[in-house]
Amino acid sequence: MSGSTTGNSGGAAPTPLAPAKYTTQQNLSDRMNLLAYGTKMVKNLGIKTLSSGAILAGQIQTRLFNVGLITQLRMRVTASITITAAMTASPLGAYGLLQRVTLQDYNTTQRVNATGPMLYFFNSMKHGAPWMPTGQGLVDTAQTQLPTAIGANQTIQFELLVPVAVDPHNDLTGAIYAQTTVGEQYLNILINNALVGDVNCPYTAGTATLNSVNVQVWQDYIQPNQYAPNVPLIDANTVYELAAVFTSGTDIVANGTKYINYPNVRSVMAHYFMYVNNGGLTVNGTDLTALVLQANGNTNMREQDPLLVRADMRNALGGDLAAGLYYYGHRRNPISTFIFSQVQNLLTFSGTVNSNSYIGYGFESTYGQTTPLPGIAYGA
Repeated sequence: MSGSTTGNSGGAAPTPLAPAKYTTQQNLSDRMNLLAYGTKMVKNLGIKTLSSGAILAGQIQTRLFNVGLITQLRMRVTASITITAAMTASPLGAYGLLQRVTLQDYNTTQRVNATGPMLYFFNSMKHGAPWMPTGQGLVDTAQTQLPTAIGANQTIQFELLVPVAVDPHNDLTGAIYAQTTVGEQYLNILINNALVGDVNCPYTAGTATLNSVNVQVWQDYIQPNQYAPNVPLIDANTVYELAAVFTSGTDIVANGTKYINYPNVRSVMAHYFMYVNNGGLTVNGTDLTALVLQANGNTNMREQDPLLVRADMRNALGGDLAAGLYYYGHRRNPISTFIFSQVQNLLTFSGTVNSNSYIGYGFESTYGQTTPLPGIAYGA
């Protein structure tokens, strides 16, 4: 039957196997049916804690629940901090407490590999508003907390979404079929090795001690049922990837141009990048003069300056993110690096560049795979 699943004998994991004539039309039909009639579920995966000892650079690992079609993960980070000298908050907020967030599937494929600030950046652009900023109002102001005054046992708190499917409510591309009794997949969270540093740390000045970190994770999934029994097989055989841990400090010179390559063999939906100059962020062409998206070394697809890029971001968000963050969106018409031999982002710098400057960047993409459930992802 089209869209059915096949299991191995002896209790092995059932793996969706696409029939030879399984079509994109059938995938869309199965997707729409599952979205309309499948049971939407949220599983609390519990709280994991790091306390005392070596918290900085420590890792928290959460095993995902083997059930249904996983669409996204939600996590809440709560930390206790003792401040002994007044702190200066990073313009990127508390999210710099997370040095890296990694999601591996059963095939050990990294679906998500992003820093905390980049995941915040992604969440903001994906949802069309600055992500859960402080000072939103007088109700539930504790949703996001980043204390700066001297005091013991104060609370840092924030939430982030970890993507699995492109859109859990409309587009299941990338969703992970987890209806299996064997196999493991993990969400790994690495705590930053410094509380105080440049803008990718939670603070840029001050003195404090991190006492403990708690991470609570929820798993959103759709459970097939008798009204929606079939899994959209093309969706389940596609990886929705957020790869955003990259940094580069080479070729950043006054009045020079740096080339950032788009990833190969991907349909790139968005490119995220930030320019950290002397540990901080500046805006609107004061340290960048031109941004060009180029294909095959000779075709300029976009010729912009920082102010124009930030104008597009403001219109998309209804507000502004921290200075120095830039977003190229291709969501409605992804750039296929299957077709172009080379796609590059060309950044031209102003006449003032510090020796410790760097570009942090990442990409939101999709690509196909052949088997969604082979192997086991071991926790690192």
